Amino acid sequence: VLWCSFTYNSLVAAFCRAGRMLEAERVFRRMQTEHCPPDVCTFCTLLTGYASAGEIEEAERVGERMKKAKLAPTLSYYNALLDMYSSVGRAKDALAVKDEAERNNLELDVVGYTTLVKLYCSLGELSEAKEIVETMKSLPEVHPGLRAYVLLLDAYGKRGEVENAAGVFEALLADGLRPNVQVYTALIDAYSRAGRIEDAERILREMKSRRVRPNVQTYTVLIQGYIHTHRLPKALETLDRMEESGVKPNTYTFRVLLKAAVKSGSVEDTQIIYRAMRRNGIEPDLFYDRLS
Repeated sequence: VLWCSFTYNSLVAAFCRAGRMLEAERVFRRMQTEHCPPDVCTFCTLLTGYASAGEIEEAERVGERMKKAKLAPTLSYYNALLDMYSSVGRAKDALAVKDEAERNNLELDVVGYTTLVKLYCSLGELSEAKEIVETMKSLPEVHPGLRAYVLLLDAYGKRGEVENAAGVFEALLADGLRPNVQVYTALIDAYSRAGRIEDAERILREMKSRRVRPNVQTYTVLIQGYIHTHRLPKALETLDRMEESGVKPNTYTFRVLLKAAVKSGSVEDTQIIYRAMRRNGIEPDLFYDRLS
């Protein structure tokens, strides 16, 4: 029975997602013997599979094999390479991929540029990340989306540069983008880390007024802000507000609270947290064993 390229590529993709690269390669070889030559999609899938498995050199060899097959690289191929090099922090190689794409008359799309933003943020090179965002804004067909702004805002916040984080927020508003829960959470986190809890609470009120529903991460970063400023009672009040709004705390939320309660030596607060854990289906005794 002759299989079509779609069927073969689907099978290659399934094996790659499962990390079963030997089986993926067997399907690849069968494509060649069944007179159904692998296409760019096949090679991109293999490349991504090896990259996900951490086999970077093997993934690079896939690119060489594709070129030997005389297949012209596509934007999807370059995006796969960018994502791979970004995941391992190889900025020089990522920029080389961008340059090669441009030599082949392929301009990176929003996915590719956002991957570069992610790379520079992960390396702590925020001026470079900001420059990439500005480049995106200058290109008519590649405008930064919320993902690029969230990456930059979050990176500034985690580095303690709260004014720069707020500046990113204002920039995305000026670009006509509507902040989502990830944007607001990153900004609340930035203010919370800086000890500016009143500003964090202001942003929480703003997001609610704009009908953006806070999630567990939103409340948890606010709780961390209160703990960071040595206000455990306010953190516990925030836990109550969280539950009252219908947002269920997760194990990380309770880990943060319980560590603070143990550190403060407050038996009463620890008991309050234990009761909240039980309300949310988490067994305190088993949880406490993993606290450290």
